[in-house]
Amino acid sequence: MKISLQWLNEYVDIGYQARSIAEILSDRGFPCEGIETFQDDSIIDVEITSNRGDCLGHIGIARELASATDKNLKLPDVKLEETEKPVSDYVAVKIETPELCGRYTARVIVGVTVGPSPAWMAKRLEA
Repeated sequence: MKISLQWLNEYVDIGYQARSIAEILSDRGFPCEGIETFQDDSIIDVEITSNRGDCLGHIGIARELASATDKNLKLPDVKLEETEKPVSDYVAVKIETPELCGRYTARVIVGVTVGPSPAWMAKRLEA
């Protein structure tokens, strides 16, 4: 998985260079496959094992680094506008084999406009 150092710094003020972060992650069981530069950002390629699905994103890696370095984790402030209309008005979920799936949840998101990504997001995704 490729981790942007700039993006990572939004979640934890680590203050280390990419090589030092790669060493910390390697010591925590996330071997570094390489470090590359993309524009003004460092991209760390780390191996994520199948038992660490919690680290398949920048926030998971930031959580791991915050723990390893005793730094504060800064989670994004997510605000969802809930409506009174129940999800069942939009979609039905039926568990056909409850012995294999004891619970399934759904959320409906409306009002999404498909269009070009903002420049900051396009840069992150390209990195």
